[in-house]
Amino acid sequence: MMHTNYTVKESPPSVEDFASLRKLIGWSNPCLSVVQKSIDASLFWATIYLDNNLVGCGRVIGDGAMYFYIQDVIIHPEHQNKGLGSKIMNTLISTFRVLLRTWRNHWLVG
Repeated sequence: MMHTNYTVKESPPSVEDFASLRKLIGWSNPCLSVVQKSIDASLFWATIYLDNNLVGCGRVIGDGAMYFYIQDVIIHPEHQNKGLGSKIMNTLISTFRVLLRTWRNHWLVG
């Protein structure tokens, strides 16, 4: 069950926060400029904060037309097993469903 003080946002984390969270779980990072390019190239994000500290994130990447997939779902070790990963997944899927309806309408009109 999620703690009531967690805040879910549909926006990317800062490059420093994202790199720190990746490092915390044992993933390596390229230089921060490359990490920033990766953040910027993502289609959309779900992030979770506790007291303005990033404790979880996930993103959707793809070509923006036909192919999309979920990448980098990460939860801070001290906040695992609290439903945060599920919250990130549900947020990403919900956002994608809304965007898909918008894109379908565009394809039908365009």
